[in-house]
Amino acid sequence: MEPKLLLLTVPMGWVIDRFRSLGIPQLILSTETNPVVKARAAKLHLEVITSCKDKKIALENHCAQKGYDLNRVMYIGNDLNDLEVMKIVGFPIAPVDAHPKIKKIAKLITEAKGGEGVIKELSDYLIIS
Repeated sequence: MEPKLLLLTVPMGWVIDRFRSLGIPQLILSTETNPVVKARAAKLHLEVITSCKDKKIALENHCAQKGYDLNRVMYIGNDLNDLEVMKIVGFPIAPVDAHPKIKKIAKLITEAKGGEGVIKELSDYLIIS
């Protein structure tokens, strides 16, 4: 059975298409109430959850609705508001400049800083692995 992976991040268009071509579902999960986040998601044809007060509950609900197993979810987080959700996913990922508590629970720490190629690095990691 092919793994189901869910990537949560601020995207780069061509890398998003690369994941899509591999059949990897993607989601942007944000606590922000910012129309720019929704507009970017729409442009990239990605699902988005914004204005969520609790990322853990939002992800649990999303995965239950979609039938995704949380143990097969990848999640990229960088700050303390990602800590609880990163504890429930199968493969938590952190950029090198993430909060120390986030890096402590990450199964993969990228060489890239947040917003500077984390998604590209993850794409290369998945393709090569």
